[in-house]
Amino acid sequence: MTPSLKGMQRSMWLLTLLGLAIVLIVLTTTVLKLHPFLALLLAAFGYGIASDRMSLKEVVDAVNLGFGGTIGSIGIVILAGSIIIITGSGGAFGKILQSSGIGDIITTHLGGSTSLRILLPFAVAAALKTAQGSSTVAIITTAGIMSPLLESLHLGDPTGRALAVISIGAGSMVVSHVNDSYFWVVTGVSKMSMREGCRLQTLGTLVQGCTAAAALWVVGVLIL
Repeated sequence: MTPSLKGMQRSMWLLTLLGLAIVLIVLTTTVLKLHPFLALLLAAFGYGIASDRMSLKEVVDAVNLGFGGTIGSIGIVILAGSIIIITGSGGAFGKILQSSGIGDIITTHLGGSTSLRILLPFAVAAALKTAQGSSTVAIITTAGIMSPLLESLHLGDPTGRALAVISIGAGSMVVSHVNDSYFWVVTGVSKMSMREGCRLQTLGTLVQGCTAAAALWVVGVLIL
């Protein structure tokens, strides 16, 4: 087997692992009702070990560094303990992804299209929002995951970071349905049935989020 073929297989394995890790986070938080903190740490250790690029000690060190670095960069609020813990565990998972080189692989597969890479935070946030319903959890989890990857995705400058934040916010709107408490607020106040809510609120947030993503892609083409 040629080195280039081995490298391609390695890249596909890491991309597959990334998809499996996100599925694991979604399933453990929605089906098993596991706290996002534990789900993210489980995904971080699982990804790091399965990637076969790091020893167990290196995985533990990366998790510690990612968790501590993210918590240290927040530097506030003891009262918001749950949010900080989720953000820190997201940072730990992000650090594992960074150490595995997945950011460089994504960059290579997307070529020079920074405008497409800016949609990666949108996709992750949208998957988490749709699966577990909370925009807050989707935002802080995706922020923790993406933060260590911004440099390798060529989004580390102030403009790239600002657009990444917008991308996460847009993804956290997609979609509001029956597992979202806001869905029931809207349907209750508006006196809509669940069927009407799915047709109006759910499809409305889908259109809203996708429109924001399309606008973000256009902005990325123009200024990145």
